[in-house]
Amino acid sequence: MSYITQSTSKNYARSYNGKSLKREGTWPGNGSQTRRKTWHTAVHEREPDKESVSLKVCFDLLDLSSRSFSTVIQELHPELLVPIALFYLILRALDTIEDDMTIPIEKKDPLLRDFHKITEKEGWSFNGNGPDEKDREVLVQFHYVTEEYRKIKPVYREIINDITQQMGGGMADYCNRAVEGKAGVETIKEYDSYCYYVAGLVGNGLTRLFVESELANPALKERPELQTSMGLFLQKTNIIRDVKEDWDEKRRFWPREIWSNHVDHFEDLFKPENKEAALNCSSEL
Repeated sequence: MSYITQSTSKNYARSYNGKSLKREGTWPGNGSQTRRKTWHTAVHEREPDKESVSLKVCFDLLDLSSRSFSTVIQELHPELLVPIALFYLILRALDTIEDDMTIPIEKKDPLLRDFHKITEKEGWSFNGNGPDEKDREVLVQFHYVTEEYRKIKPVYREIINDITQQMGGGMADYCNRAVEGKAGVETIKEYDSYCYYVAGLVGNGLTRLFVESELANPALKERPELQTSMGLFLQKTNIIRDVKEDWDEKRRFWPREIWSNHVDHFEDLFKPENKEAALNCSSEL
């Protein structure tokens, strides 16, 4: 995947109608405050001069919230450029609600389960995330997303709504487990199930969008296991990487069925003397 970007300072902002979108970060590697340019010409490129103000804001939100997918999405065929950009933003908003531990379950549960209905609700936005939630701006300015979403082809909206409904329901189920005292994933089956809801479904939706647009071989729809396995691979990579951050936020996605083979208590994985055991555990995952 390529990431085309101009060299930029660590902090930048773009503004529409007085709304400032800020992003902070450095390019992975040497810690430099500038970003490298890639060495290829995109087959397809956006045409910002032809875009509405609301669509430009959507692409700014995409840049703001995506570590790696933003430029790849912006190189897609024009037929799918906007639908997939909006698909990403909708799922990013959903994920931001799920991840925010400051939102009480009484509010979080219906938001997650009904988010597929919100996507077409004119003027809807949400300012209920905690101040430190990194992607809260996507929800604060979500009315721009719903405005553009209502313009794309109904067949694409049907696919995106279906994935959003399934994912929201799965997320809500796992959030309720945490409230009921089941703070972590217990079995490998539960681990795979969670990863399917938050990532495997993304591959399913993307495949359906590409096939529906006639930009991909229809035979891909006949092998859903490929979509699922790719999604699980990507999500498990994130879960393995973010284990300490999740634990600090009182979440545990590493299944007991695996970690209990290496340590007696989950928090023992973070002790220096258990480094080898922790590495063996992450390898088994």
